[in-house]
Amino acid sequence: MPPPFAHFRRHFVGWERPWLPLAATWLARDWAGGDALDLSGVLAIVPTRQAGRRLREALAEHAAARGAAVFPPRTQTPDTLLALGAGGPGGASRLEARLAWTDVLRAVDRAEVPDVLPLAPPARDFAWAWRLGESLCRLQTQLTEGGLSFADVRPRAGEDFAEAERWRQLALLEARQAERLAAIARVEPHAARREFARAPALPAGVKRVVVLAAPDPLPLALEVLAHWAGQLPVDVVVFAPPAEAAAFDAAGRPLPGAWERRELALPDFARRVHLCADPAAEAARAAAVSEKYGRAADGLVAFGLADAEVLPLLENELRRAGRASYNPEGRARRRERLHALLAALADFARAPGFEAIAALARCPDFLDCVAARERGGFSAANFLAELDHARTRHLTAGLDALRAGATGRRPDLARAIAVRD
Repeated sequence: MPPPFAHFRRHFVGWERPWLPLAATWLARDWAGGDALDLSGVLAIVPTRQAGRRLREALAEHAAARGAAVFPPRTQTPDTLLALGAGGPGGASRLEARLAWTDVLRAVDRAEVPDVLPLAPPARDFAWAWRLGESLCRLQTQLTEGGLSFADVRPRAGEDFAEAERWRQLALLEARQAERLAAIARVEPHAARREFARAPALPAGVKRVVVLAAPDPLPLALEVLAHWAGQLPVDVVVFAPPAEAAAFDAAGRPLPGAWERRELALPDFARRVHLCADPAAEAARAAAVSEKYGRAADGLVAFGLADAEVLPLLENELRRAGRASYNPEGRARRRERLHALLAALADFARAPGFEAIAALARCPDFLDCVAARERGGFSAANFLAELDHARTRHLTAGLDALRAGATGRRPDLARAIAVRD
């Protein structure tokens, strides 16, 4: 029997240039120009959906430079490739799978699964079963990436596996979940993925498969590609020079033994690597380095940070230098003014005691609202001073008492309270 990846064709394209132009050039290597660049029969396996979008853009630029259009390849990630098997007729949705888990967990006798449910939950309600079902769905996904179900774990682990009984019970629950879905004519989505990998149907119109910048695809996705390699060309593009061919396996994956002891040769180390004393110095140095690229490079310079502590410092340095920055991880809503305002309003609605009033009063958005309504006749400083005075001198307990004490004597406090009316 031939090795599983014997029919894969590897292509080494070097690593001297970024992968996008290299990938576009390689895909168009047989195109002479003139007519449109037609890659509609190609299925490209890329690491992320964003990589697929960037690849299509690079191909469009490559064709436009020659005065032509492009029919781009279809793109799939290793994960969405497996989803082709779960999206057929009868395949259960993720919501349906979660609901089936919820039904199974609420109905099961704890005596049947003591290693899975060693302690009785405070309430075996929908919320409890939904949360536990979500965890089991995630575990199913992780195992399915390797082509395994819960029932496959015990045989693979061997006779001395300490958790054998727990996995037997998990397999029992998984079988019942599949039965619940079968009762409504649905196929469990993870089982559908594994079944698809055993005999994967080719998407219509695909004449060639190309794996791009995916050095370690999911094992089950590789199983699908190995099946297809017997029917049509499967090319694996490796972003390394041909001299490194021995450092990659037949599927284009780096061989650990060839890399783990290799010394990284960094040319011009002293000029390119800058050692800094602390995160603040590192942020300042990074911002200074960005300056040499000029304003024309805004949006084209990216920083990769291994230490999250540097991120806010770098953002501050770039802001001080007048440079716009974008953090793809976003910002936590809890750090925004709107979150503080909504939280204070919620506390006030639940119990309008003085603590809730004081928290709302100190929200910048609330103070801005009062100032806008009064059009200059309101002092936030006087209002807060009057609020604190009312509390300390009169032990004001709530809004009605504040309103009564503010009338005629504390004008800014009275104006702020009137916002609610």
